[in-house]
Amino acid sequence: MWLAASKFKSLSHVLGGTCYVGGGVCSALFLSWWPLFISYGFAFIIRRVFGDPHRASSSTTRSYEYKELSLIIGYFYTTNAPSISDIDLKQAEDEVFYLIEKDNELRKIFESQGFGINELRKIYTLLIEVGVGQWTKSEWLPLAAVATPITLSYLVKELANEDLDDNYFCTTNKRVKNAAISVLHYFEEGEPLLF
Repeated sequence: MWLAASKFKSLSHVLGGTCYVGGGVCSALFLSWWPLFISYGFAFIIRRVFGDPHRASSSTTRSYEYKELSLIIGYFYTTNAPSISDIDLKQAEDEVFYLIEKDNELRKIFESQGFGINELRKIYTLLIEVGVGQWTKSEWLPLAAVATPITLSYLVKELANEDLDDNYFCTTNKRVKNAAISVLHYFEEGEPLLF
């Protein structure tokens, strides 16, 4: 798992994985559990210092404004809230995508595959229509997927050759569904995204 994630160059993954493997090897050599416990302790410290590798957030997802907008949008989709109009929803989505577009880290990722903000909106809508429009560990998954660097990188690489304008084709396409499910498993269970 940590080897696949090291392709994304997450220092937390590389150092944490090294601690786990080193602890396992030392435990086998010394026939004792204490090296494994020590390595887990170091991995915990690394995770605190360098950040949770499975929440490799961007400046957008760490912002208060994003979190508030994400709550509004997710609440609308999951409850069909009458207190939020379609106009308010559109405005909230526009503001989130404006934050994403301003984020240099995220923009570099989606522009590297020739995507623009409109294609990101299509991916976001596609995730909802494919069935992953849900809350996962306090994250509105479709927004978190396009606002988190590792999942955005995965989605733009997986969907680079897909015709995002053909909505019927995309929602029935097995590759698109598999990408959406992989992102869901990433957020729910921390499973690595294999590029």
